[in-house]
Amino acid sequence: MLLDKGRENSVVWVTGPPGAGKTTLVAQYIETFTKDSIWYQLDQGDTDVATCFHYLQQAVATPKRDSSFHLPTFTPQYLSDLAVFSRSYFREIFSCLESPFAMVFDNYHEVGPQSRLHEVMQAALEEVPDHGCVIFISRTDPPAFTAKFMANSKMMLLGWNELQLTREESDAIIELRDYEFAEADKQQLYERTQGWPAGLVLMLEAMRREGTPVEIPETFTPHLVFDYLAGEIFRTLADNHQDFLLRTAILPQVTATMAVQLTDYEDAEATLDFLNSHDYLISANRGNGETVYQYHPLLRDFLLNRAQEILPRKDRLLLESRAAALLEQTGNFEDATQLCIKNSEWGELARLIREHAATMLEQGRGETLEQWLEELPREMLEQDPWLIYWLASCKSVFTLRESRRLYEQAYRIFREQGNPDLEGILSTCAGIMDTILFELDDLTLLDYWIAEVEQLLVLYPDFPTSEYGAQVTYSMYQSLGFRQPSHPEIAQWAERVYTIVYTATDPSQKLRAAIALAPTIGWTGRF
Repeated sequence: MLLDKGRENSVVWVTGPPGAGKTTLVAQYIETFTKDSIWYQLDQGDTDVATCFHYLQQAVATPKRDSSFHLPTFTPQYLSDLAVFSRSYFREIFSCLESPFAMVFDNYHEVGPQSRLHEVMQAALEEVPDHGCVIFISRTDPPAFTAKFMANSKMMLLGWNELQLTREESDAIIELRDYEFAEADKQQLYERTQGWPAGLVLMLEAMRREGTPVEIPETFTPHLVFDYLAGEIFRTLADNHQDFLLRTAILPQVTATMAVQLTDYEDAEATLDFLNSHDYLISANRGNGETVYQYHPLLRDFLLNRAQEILPRKDRLLLESRAAALLEQTGNFEDATQLCIKNSEWGELARLIREHAATMLEQGRGETLEQWLEELPREMLEQDPWLIYWLASCKSVFTLRESRRLYEQAYRIFREQGNPDLEGILSTCAGIMDTILFELDDLTLLDYWIAEVEQLLVLYPDFPTSEYGAQVTYSMYQSLGFRQPSHPEIAQWAERVYTIVYTATDPSQKLRAAIALAPTIGWTGRF
């Protein structure tokens, strides 16, 4: 077995074109040689390192592992020293895995060259213990950070040359599927497929269905072969199966229940089982719950392109609307946002952002959130103070002045509304004061906003005790401490912060209050 040669390496990079058998090879290795494993499938969203940490935590937290095991939570503060956090994070992951283990990062080609996820991976590889292995599956060659692992003989590279079928392996697949060909036909088949496993399997299937050899161009790439053969196989399916595939391909993963809700096909379970059992490049994950089906990426690309050509526009729009709702219901709101962006459904995208922005920022996923916000039409963004507020919050990690400008823009719109949004007013006030404090450049800017908060207290005397008043309470107390330490009401603001520390039920609120108290007490000397 190819990967068996790399059992002494802590890192393995498997690269090759789609359908080269990369996933099958790694899956067989894990089943044969490991006692524990984590399989993480990357996508473009993982370019935001916080997204990757968020979903890794879910991947690790399986029922068979110790329920007392907890990974550190990633927050934006760790971006300044990403390598230190990453080493600690993966050290904890590796410690909970039973040796020998493998951790797989599939579809690594989805990670852009400028992504900081490369820093995370480099730090992770430094922590791989003996009898552990990290395997990358990609369509591209290894990035620069892997060079030292190659140089130190800690990394094994399996490329297309190693993955390509030999003539003997090609013949074995033909025999395994009970085909009988003359020697010359086997040689021609091997020359046409050029050792590409998926191409061979698809050609055999097409020949079986047609009863005659399938004519294909003399020169081709694997992707073109797949498009051609997928078209031939698709054409031989019953009309209802064709329509079912076209309509369900919109979902990255699908269960029978989801398929019924999406397409109104009541026999969705039987259809999915048929397609899976007949090797139509549809995999099935039969866990403890409902079976989850996933189409091969190339098959899904083909189906999506064909659906664009065949299905009426009104049908596509209905499918996309239903798919977005299903994705949100199942917790995949990120895929739902991508559908909204694809279809320019800006109102729905804005709603998803408003509902999930706070949670995403708590998880440190501001980069992804900012990308969604910048997809919105400029006129829509500039008229909605909450969208402006969330954009300001995203930028507060790296561009404090731009963040403050946006907070101030949102504040003006909130104040000018006929029915003022108190939560929005208070939140933007807090954001403005925080950016001034974090920048530590011109603290005189705080004077105006201290006065604004005092005016708000006159207009809304109960706001410091409300849940959404807590944030402005911390910011006001710190602003007074650093800019106006002799303010006559600083003691009352300190009491409000102490009250939050002792009465808040949310641990994060307690922590934020304590963090606000410590530096301000030290600065003012009021112990």
